[in-house]
Amino acid sequence: MTPEARAAFDAAVRILAGRAHGRTELRRKLAQRKHGSSDIGVAFERLEELGYLEEEADLAQRYAGELARRRGATPRAVAHKLRERGFAEDLSARAVDHAFEGWNPREAALQAVQGETDPEKAARKLTRKGFTTDAVVWVVGRLRSRREDQ
Repeated sequence: MTPEARAAFDAAVRILAGRAHGRTELRRKLAQRKHGSSDIGVAFERLEELGYLEEEADLAQRYAGELARRRGATPRAVAHKLRERGFAEDLSARAVDHAFEGWNPREAALQAVQGETDPEKAARKLTRKGFTTDAVVWVVGRLRSRREDQ
């Protein structure tokens, strides 16, 4: 291994020590640190040999699950985060489908604006988070009827 490839490998190990990374994201970070593509390739071969890289599908599924458990999470927002990290579209879609299995968008939207009394403010928040129009309209209707009942 050349000194440059060794430096790329060492940098990759330091990055992976913080948290697991997908291959695309790890390559991008190494390139940002000015490591050459051939050195990154050699480093990746060694990382593979040592078993330091997780399977992309497992990593995407775990990350999607972590994000999906957050209050106000939506499939659209989680898919966007996965794509930002460099996961392939089909892999992201499967991970999101698995993470949101049995998810009720209306109930999740209602929880996301828990304590909010202004329907318009709630609608803006839900739209920003990526909730569907159907869920936003349903929650706004609930908030308005609560307001009228008071």
